[in-house]
Amino acid sequence: MSRDHDEGDGCTGSDRGLALLPGLVRRFPEVGLKVPQTGWNRLHLRERSALFRWIRSGSFVYFNHGYYCDPDQSGTVSAYSDYGIRYAAAVQRSPCSARSGSPWQSMYAAGS
Repeated sequence: MSRDHDEGDGCTGSDRGLALLPGLVRRFPEVGLKVPQTGWNRLHLRERSALFRWIRSGSFVYFNHGYYCDPDQSGTVSAYSDYGIRYAAAVQRSPCSARSGSPWQSMYAAGS
């Protein structure tokens, strides 16, 4: 969704994203945690939206990823999670929205 990779993530910086949202795609720092992350994390909603109509803030959602979106505009973040750092788990700017939690594993989010 974002325009570029962070040059510190092992990419050359020449890889272009979709450029739908301004920001960077970064690799999770390996600070005593397994990367890629595979497992359940709490999802914290900043706002209600159709994207999360069946999920309550604080529910566990399944993730399987090694990168996260770091948007330039914090107002586009509609949900966040924590995995060594707090990161944008979902972004939304009309008419686009995206999330990093697995929709299949999280169909009925644990704790919802």
